[in-house]
Amino acid sequence: MSKIRIIIVEDEFIIAASLECILKNMGYEVCGKFTSGEETIKNFMQIKPDLALLDINLEGNMDGIETGQWIKNRLDIPIIYTTGYPDQDLRNRANLTKPAGYFLKPVNNTLLKQTIDSSVIKNN
Repeated sequence: MSKIRIIIVEDEFIIAASLECILKNMGYEVCGKFTSGEETIKNFMQIKPDLALLDINLEGNMDGIETGQWIKNRLDIPIIYTTGYPDQDLRNRANLTKPAGYFLKPVNNTLLKQTIDSSVIKNN
């Protein structure tokens, strides 16, 4: 079985690097890292990941939720949101995209792995 391919969309370099290390140690392939929704969209269809891990607050004009909706409309893959802000309005907006998960930072690695595995298996 091939590795689950994940993109990370995170505007904080250190957090993105940490997530990449964590995901690789869990046995996943990180096939792209982007800091904005626009950059994600520009590269997304060439990569065609199995899952997108999206921060809600990003560089550029699109937030992570708008980016997640764009992804869902093009390639129905699981989306997991991360955020450092426990805001119920953001959560409500994110829930409209039917995410596989929604985590406050710092992300619990065990729950993240369980969410990734169950959502990718369910999606296939």
